[in-house]
Amino acid sequence: MAQFFSNLKSARVYVIEPLVAMRFQIVEALRQLGIEGAIGYTDLKSFLDLLEVESVDWIITAAFASTEVNALHILKLCIEEPQFRKVRVSLMYRDSEEHILPIAFEMGLMSAHNIEMPSRLPDELQGLLRVVKNTSLNATLISAFYIRSMLRTKRQWNEIIKLEKALLELFPGTTDTLLSIGEAQLASGDHESGLRTLQQVKLLNPSLSAQVDQLKANYILIDEEDELFDDLEPLDMTGPLLNALGIQSAILVDPDSAVQQSVKQVMAGAGVQDLEVFDSGQKAWDWISNGQQPSLIIMEWRTLDLTGVQFIQRVRQRLISVPIMVVSSLVSQSEVPLVKEMGVNAVVEKPFDNATLMAEIITLLQQQQYPTEQISMDRKIIQCLQLGNKVEANRLIGIYLSNPDYDDAGKRRMEAEYAFYEGHYMQSCTLASAALKQSHDSLELLNLLGKALMKLGDFESALKCMKKAQSLSPANIERACRMASLCAEMGDFEDAEDQLLQAKNLDAKNILVLEAEAQLALGSGDAERATKAMASLESLHRIVAFINNKAVALVRNNKFEEGIALYKSALEALPPPWGHAHDTVCYNLSLAHIRFSEYERALQSLEKVKSGPTTGIGKKAHSLRKKILHAQQTNTHLTISVEAKELNNPNDPKALVPEIDFAALVDGIAASQGDICCYRIFSSEGIASEESIKLFQKAPKLKQRRPAS
Repeated sequence: MAQFFSNLKSARVYVIEPLVAMRFQIVEALRQLGIEGAIGYTDLKSFLDLLEVESVDWIITAAFASTEVNALHILKLCIEEPQFRKVRVSLMYRDSEEHILPIAFEMGLMSAHNIEMPSRLPDELQGLLRVVKNTSLNATLISAFYIRSMLRTKRQWNEIIKLEKALLELFPGTTDTLLSIGEAQLASGDHESGLRTLQQVKLLNPSLSAQVDQLKANYILIDEEDELFDDLEPLDMTGPLLNALGIQSAILVDPDSAVQQSVKQVMAGAGVQDLEVFDSGQKAWDWISNGQQPSLIIMEWRTLDLTGVQFIQRVRQRLISVPIMVVSSLVSQSEVPLVKEMGVNAVVEKPFDNATLMAEIITLLQQQQYPTEQISMDRKIIQCLQLGNKVEANRLIGIYLSNPDYDDAGKRRMEAEYAFYEGHYMQSCTLASAALKQSHDSLELLNLLGKALMKLGDFESALKCMKKAQSLSPANIERACRMASLCAEMGDFEDAEDQLLQAKNLDAKNILVLEAEAQLALGSGDAERATKAMASLESLHRIVAFINNKAVALVRNNKFEEGIALYKSALEALPPPWGHAHDTVCYNLSLAHIRFSEYERALQSLEKVKSGPTTGIGKKAHSLRKKILHAQQTNTHLTISVEAKELNNPNDPKALVPEIDFAALVDGIAASQGDICCYRIFSSEGIASEESIKLFQKAPKLKQRRPAS
């Protein structure tokens, strides 16, 4: 959309209007605005044939309400057909056709223009371009402007409030939206709420004070106004305020009392009542460790007890998608890459004023909610992949790959990230390598390439990638721990200990450091050291997964005794209480014995499972025991599939998987809220006419012809 309006001379614009004179006027008005390539068509049916084979940016059409193909059919195609997702539609309507506007806007109409007075056409189109400029080329906000105008004409104030609140969810903190809510509240007679909302607008954006005062004067009598103004200025924070940011809670980590007071004022003015303030990183981390999940974190980089380097990495291990703002002038140049790696959404330098802080928070939350910038889209996609949200990841990847404004290296990287999380490690390596050639020392690509190579068993190459990445961002604890594991896999235990020491120097109590130390100790058979490391862990899930994957790999590579020794070392090292982790290791040890038909030893391992028969692991152990006994009684060989997930082995034909079809991902994008103007934002329920609803019937189907070569 931005690319289309920023380059109108090359835009592909089609005007569909049955009256020759009217069509000519619209085309001429467009040409006067610099849109020289506008082309006219007589009817939508013939235009539909063109739409099957030609690219289109903007359709300006009459309603054609009485014809076989109408404007609503075109809007429906734009929703349902991904190749038309970027097409924008404007409607030129007569007074008698005004009733179709609500349902047209619900379906993604960008703008509507009354053409009963043809002489006003140039002004109408110039007005549209002004709206485009004022909304920063955002099609959703353009559409909202015209919906708002339609509803104001009909004095449907409650519908305006519903629209604006829906927009506020998509674009948190937008003061123009709050201004419209306040006006609608005043116009509907809810003066108390309206005045409170408008006062909130002044607090969040002082530049709108004149507009706020004018609205007050427009809707409230002078004598009533004076009394209400005295009651509400300064704003009563205990009264009901709209949550302009759409977040439930926030935390601030900063020992500076002046900063604490400023952030409290900003959050309260935005309607966020739940703000937890901590003067040290350790106190904030203890609060998060107890299961709290803030909607926003604002933090100083040089905090007490825990530094920003330590705190932010602990947070990201637990809270993948929470937006983070660093408010500090103390981030060193060497720490900047880590800030980016950890997905920090914004960095605000001190000192700052409240207006600047609020503007940064609003931008941060809007990009988190509805990313339009490439870096924000990158971050959102990675977060979805990490959280296992494949549906949203698919949708965003499709949008990303079809965006002509994003660079090729970024697109290859997103394809590589997606392939990695889908388990297509070889394809991920190929794509990441291609992207790396375009972007040189990309930290994210080196990281991804190292992880993919590690999964493929190429430990030496993986270590080279990670060492290069670590040289660019030396404070990354997770990568240092991975490098320690890689060195151990290659038998270089001295280098592994050096890498672990570097991670410890960064944050010795980080869960990843404790897990890495336990893994190294188990690998070397040091049960006492492993026990000490594991005793501080909240969960042993990843340790058990490591033990199992490592042991299975050893057993499958005919290193049976080493695999059994690892299981036994783990059982010896597991700290009390044993619980599920102990029983899982015992169960997996029995599977290893079964592979070599050592049924008695397998039974002995199962005897050590302490979980009851009603638990998950208890049921599995009971079932496996019955199978072993049956094999012994019938003197048959027990064949059983190991339930542990193994590393992807590129030499194993079973590990080969078809490459991901990224073109199909793009084609499969489903239209979502805000993708097409106000589609799924504005609802016409209750105000759409029966006649307009019937226009959807018998919608045409495209033949899906390909352009002639």
